[in-house]
Amino acid sequence: MKSLNELCNEVEALDPITYDRIFQEKSIEVVSKLLKIKSSEEEVLQDLYIIILASTMADGKVTMEEYLPSQKLFKSFFGETITFEKINKYLKSMKKETNELKDLADKIVDGYGELDSGLKTDICFICLLICAVDGDISIKERKWLKKLLA
Repeated sequence: MKSLNELCNEVEALDPITYDRIFQEKSIEVVSKLLKIKSSEEEVLQDLYIIILASTMADGKVTMEEYLPSQKLFKSFFGETITFEKINKYLKSMKKETNELKDLADKIVDGYGELDSGLKTDICFICLLICAVDGDISIKERKWLKKLLA
C-alpha cells in the first residue's frame, strides 16, 4: 500500500484530463454508495457539501483553481456569491469556524467509515483530489488528509 505522501505526489503529477476522469469516476462511485446508505438524497448532499468545503479550505486559503469549481458551494454555504479575494479574507478571519468545519467533515467521514471502510478510503481520496486541484497539496492539507484517514 502506498503512503499518503506517495499518493499525494502521484495525484499532484496527474495531467488535467486524467485528473478530471478520475475525479468524475470516483465521485460517481462514492455518491452511488452514499445513496444506498442514506435514506435521503438531501442528507447525502449536505454531507458532501461539508466534506467538499472542508477539503477546499483545508489549508486555510483558497487558490483560484479551488475557487472556480467551488463557487456554487461557497454560495450555498455563505448565502451569497463571494469573490475570490473576499473568500480568502473571510477564511483568514474565521480560522476557528474553518477548523470546526474540518472537524465536522472528519466526523462525517468516520461515520461512513464505520459502515464501510472502503467507502471512507474513497471519500478521503476525493478529498485528496480536491486538495490537489491546484497541482499542489500543501503540508496543512496533507496533515488534514492524514487526520481524515485515521
